[in-house]
Amino acid sequence: MQVSIEESGAIERKLAICVPSEKIDSEVSKRLNDVARQTRIPGFRPGKAPLRIIRQRFSPRITHEVVMETIESSYDAALKEQKMIPAGLISIEPVPYESGNDLEFVATVEVFPQIPSLDLDGVTIRKPVVEVTAQDVDNTMEEIRKHNTEFVTRQGKSEIGDKLTIDFEGKIEGENFEGGTVKGHTFILGNKEMPEEFETGLVGVGKDEVTTITVSYPQDHDNPLLAGKEAEYSVTTQAIEIPKLPELDDEFAKTLGISEGGIEKMRQEVEKNLSLELNDRLRAVTHHRVMNGLLEKNQIEVPKSLVESEIDHSIRRFEQYMAVQGMSAAEIGRDHYAVEAKRRVALSLIVKAIIDEQKFEVDPEAVKAKVTELASSYQQPEVFIDQYMSDSEQVKRIEAMMFEEQVVKSMLETATVEDEKLSLRDFMDHPDLNTRTGP
Repeated sequence: MQVSIEESGAIERKLAICVPSEKIDSEVSKRLNDVARQTRIPGFRPGKAPLRIIRQRFSPRITHEVVMETIESSYDAALKEQKMIPAGLISIEPVPYESGNDLEFVATVEVFPQIPSLDLDGVTIRKPVVEVTAQDVDNTMEEIRKHNTEFVTRQGKSEIGDKLTIDFEGKIEGENFEGGTVKGHTFILGNKEMPEEFETGLVGVGKDEVTTITVSYPQDHDNPLLAGKEAEYSVTTQAIEIPKLPELDDEFAKTLGISEGGIEKMRQEVEKNLSLELNDRLRAVTHHRVMNGLLEKNQIEVPKSLVESEIDHSIRRFEQYMAVQGMSAAEIGRDHYAVEAKRRVALSLIVKAIIDEQKFEVDPEAVKAKVTELASSYQQPEVFIDQYMSDSEQVKRIEAMMFEEQVVKSMLETATVEDEKLSLRDFMDHPDLNTRTGP
């Protein structure tokens, strides 16, 4: 067998493989002889049919089988001979085989790219520095309080902040339109849930009062039936309720399941949960910025076969998620997943190269400690730990996460790190912080 390799791209290789005809013809003859001994041909005793007839009847099929098997085995042997581990096989193009001629075919494969840089030397990573303050705890307590607002019937006219229940009927040029009539709609006055004209027109109304409100819709309105038009609504206020905030006291803490320690215990729990959420977010942001830095330093071409496989995986995950939600997955084109799939594949190759180069390892006890840390926010941490550690796939995910944590730590040691001091609110309220990297 002869093998030659041509570099047809940054990571594409063409293996031209030639197998001597003697190997093919010898195997074909052997199989034909086996068939001749076992086949019953009408007019001949078993195993006594002339080889000429056997060849005429069985040679095309047997030759095709031998050629296909030889291509597969020769391809594997060529990879082994060349010490090549392909990322994926793109195609195999055989030359039409004729008995007596050598078998020739070209296998086009993708190889794993070389990773140019295994550090972040020259890259600046902005590392958020955030702490939970007493004011943050106060703000969260107030949010919890507002979330548990009760509403009681108002005796009088509506005010901003009230909850209204209304019926309305809308018309355009005197005619009803689709979606213009609604019964029992509830909203908070002043929260901008309704058009501005509604909000203004319903301040100061009483229960059972009928109000006429005119709404002018902009040309770019989402609903084409309303875009650029004026609608007149007849609105009946069915109910007006005033918000009643609970007191931040021990009784309120009990309603939230805190039986001992009262409001002070609740503050401690709030601070603990804020800290856990903050630490998770800090890790995620720092991880994302380090990964962005690695991508910036390693503009590599990724194997198409791995990207396609990642896209398939993403589609399956989405379909499984939708199935769990009791919904059918909408048809989404593969291009929708392509950019993120390419990013994940590139990062997996870069991270693996760093792990191999630095010989990182994950200790089983460290894995259990990480699972124990994750379990701390659950009501029955022991059950969580047992279930997690008994699931090999979950354990592999934890191991992968811990390998990446080692990579992030190592890369930060090679990068220029600048602290970015932020308040908790600014940090948590701006999701774009997840994607920013560099100076």
